[in-house]
Amino acid sequence: MQSDSTQPTRYPWIVNPLVDFFFVYGGLVWICIAVNLLVLGWAVPTNANAGAPMSRALLIAVLLGQHIFADSHTAATYMRIYPGEENRQKFEFFTKYLPLALVPTFFYGLIAPGGAGDLIYLYLLLVFWHYAAQSFGISLIYCYKRGYMFKRWERESYRWFVYTMNIFIFARMLTFRQFSPTNFFGVRCPFWGPLPIWIYQVSQAVFAITSAIFLVVLLKKLVLERRLPPYPAVLLTATVALIGFSQGTLNSLCWLYGPAFFHGSQYIAVSMAYYLKERGLPEGAPPSAVTALFWKSSTFEYIGLIVLSGVFIYVGIPHFFQQIGFDFALVAAVCLAVFNFHHFATDAAIWRLRDPKQRRILLA
Repeated sequence: MQSDSTQPTRYPWIVNPLVDFFFVYGGLVWICIAVNLLVLGWAVPTNANAGAPMSRALLIAVLLGQHIFADSHTAATYMRIYPGEENRQKFEFFTKYLPLALVPTFFYGLIAPGGAGDLIYLYLLLVFWHYAAQSFGISLIYCYKRGYMFKRWERESYRWFVYTMNIFIFARMLTFRQFSPTNFFGVRCPFWGPLPIWIYQVSQAVFAITSAIFLVVLLKKLVLERRLPPYPAVLLTATVALIGFSQGTLNSLCWLYGPAFFHGSQYIAVSMAYYLKERGLPEGAPPSAVTALFWKSSTFEYIGLIVLSGVFIYVGIPHFFQQIGFDFALVAAVCLAVFNFHHFATDAAIWRLRDPKQRRILLA
């Protein structure tokens, strides 16, 4: 995407300043972690300390956030590709063939010894990449909405900064057992390592190089253009880095609050804004009018549909298999992995700023 000094003035927010702060670029995650540290210290809220009112409140918030944002954001992908014949044809591989290919994967997780652990381990290896890629795309939206334009090579330096950060995290997980998940809600995870130490060292060096190059790009734009990157884009990147590089209890807190109140909520905000803009704002209305549309009955119907769909996927299906003798947590883990494999691949295909129609709607 080439820089363009003649870009029209654009609405600088996805929804509005408050919604974006809390639900798009990480504000609610930072607040939850701060409250957790103030009230419980370096302790993750669990049933063991649920006697404290704030601990119980945090657990309830996480549970509600999981259903409202994290589970439903997967269903929102299906609302993007299945309604409308044009979308079903355009994304035929993702609406027909990939789901069919994942059916044997689902039953492998249910039936094969250690199958659930294999699938959830693969999911946990890939999920940070998915978080970072989504945040990278949204940060570009904020940059372009606010006139902070990248030349092609500048944008690629940012992209490779994100890519190599992911590769470094991936290599670290596969090289050191302490950075690799061992258990996920009762499902034991394998360890597909260790990789030779030199692979980790090379990934570390390459990430350092791409970080330096991207820092030079930012400094160059500051000196020559007198421009700093928009703070929502900076906070997006900082939140992703916190999730990826934190360790111990802090990392556990990031993964407790991040799926619902960072990744899931930002996906819902962006996809809802896209859904409303795609169907058309009132004639002559500015893009900021999307905020008012969030209070229409059709919007609540959409939200209700994706929330119920998410509950069906992540609660209903495990409950069904529990009735025929399967462990609920095992089936839930398999559902999480398999549905997200489809979600990861589909999202990479359907959200592209290079697409003229999507660029027009997302940057409005």
